[in-house]
Amino acid sequence: MNIMFSKPEHREKIISLAKITPAVKDFIFTWESWHNWEKYPPVVAVNKAGTVTGFWAYTYSNKRKYINTYYHTVYLIYRRQGISSLMLEFILQNCDAERMKLKTHFNGEGEKFWRGLGFQPFAKNDKQELVWDFDIRNCKSIAGIIDWNRNPDLHQPIPEAEMKKYKELELL
Repeated sequence: MNIMFSKPEHREKIISLAKITPAVKDFIFTWESWHNWEKYPPVVAVNKAGTVTGFWAYTYSNKRKYINTYYHTVYLIYRRQGISSLMLEFILQNCDAERMKLKTHFNGEGEKFWRGLGFQPFAKNDKQELVWDFDIRNCKSIAGIIDWNRNPDLHQPIPEAEMKKYKELELL
């Protein structure tokens, strides 16, 4: 499996995958309207046959050291093969991030993925989504994340400025 930043020739394949995946249905509109294809090309997983098997769309703030992950999916027939983990490692190795934030659906594949790495959501919203914001300092691999999550006392809390943004959420 080859993991890389998407290229123009991957765009239609990414859009096709997004159209058939309810959890990422808003991706096309969002990435187009935010003009993110060029600024933040999604990470793609491409197999030996040239098939885009999954994508991960995120933004990164170098100033705040935050990864904001928005859309992430893998074709159903390619799931449970470690593709999401490979894409996450690629992202971590290409950012000098200290924190990551995201939302997942209750009881969805995303929730299972993040809990499997040892992370916990801190809140939920009125859209049946869990809200996550976690410390990933020095994490550049899945093994590094798992090790890091064995020591939660070392983790920095969610910054106060970020918590103000979450004031309308129900904390868990």
